[in-house]
Amino acid sequence: MGVRRARVAAFLVTATVLTTGFTHPAQARPAGNLGIGAPKPSEKELLAQVKKLEKQVDALIATYTERRVAHQRAEKAEKAAQAKVAEAGAAFEAARKELGSLITAIYQYPHFNSIVGLINDGGTQDFLSRTSLLRQLSDTQLATLERFMSVRDTLAQARDAASARTTELLEAAAEAKEKRRAAEDLINELKRKLDSYLLAPGRRKNGTWVPELPTGSDNITPRTRLMLNAVKNRFDLSFVVGCYRVDPGGGEHPQGRACDFMLSSAGRMPSAGQVKLGDEISAWTMKNARKLGVKYIIYRQKIWHGGSKIGAWRAMSDRGSITQNHYDHVHISMH
Repeated sequence: MGVRRARVAAFLVTATVLTTGFTHPAQARPAGNLGIGAPKPSEKELLAQVKKLEKQVDALIATYTERRVAHQRAEKAEKAAQAKVAEAGAAFEAARKELGSLITAIYQYPHFNSIVGLINDGGTQDFLSRTSLLRQLSDTQLATLERFMSVRDTLAQARDAASARTTELLEAAAEAKEKRRAAEDLINELKRKLDSYLLAPGRRKNGTWVPELPTGSDNITPRTRLMLNAVKNRFDLSFVVGCYRVDPGGGEHPQGRACDFMLSSAGRMPSAGQVKLGDEISAWTMKNARKLGVKYIIYRQKIWHGGSKIGAWRAMSDRGSITQNHYDHVHISMH
């Protein structure tokens, strides 16, 4: 009995609660931007380059999707592993408390260690009863210790497994991020190549533009049509685009030199996502204004002139409505 009690006491002194520490692997560095670095190609050469880039983009997107699915699987596995850690931790805490209570009880009644004490406490029947109790207590003590050690080992295994799942999760996330960045870089390269080919006709050497007559059934100028198609090809437009119209107030619409890119139903304030789309259309058009022949842009009660630096918006007076103040659409006028 004394040996068993000493083993329990020694174990209680040296037992420590396990903790988990995860070391995050270094995030993979994204692929660098790809530069064009070549003279402007002919239309045939450009189309060949674009076709090649599109194939590379498709392959990268497929690879990225695989990594993304692997990341999703890793997330589920990591979540399940952490649930096992929580379950094992609860069992460990219960076993630890049970063992602590038993050790406290043993040391609170030291006379159980002495046969003489048992004899002096009562007669033969009482002695036999207490000896049986002592044996039962010994078996309970060992069973409690074994149970504690078992749940302790289970908790350690669960934490090791969770750590491994967390490492896999971080690696999968890093791989997905790397492939996404590579795909984005290639897509941007593709966009740059397409943008490099934008060049509206009729620009003079001094930077001014030769006037154009409207053509076609849409009654807009070739420059306006180039800008319109470029914006349509670049952005996902959900609402109506209006260009030519009769306008007693004048402006470029009656001349076929302006388009309104609606972001919401006319007269309704656009959502945050629609406002963002308007911002992106404006920023892209400003960036390519000199190539396209953009005269000015009006958006959200502000105007930007083609001769200004990017970001040089000027506030406009209140015209009285959401549409007239250009909150629900981006207006682009051409030279």
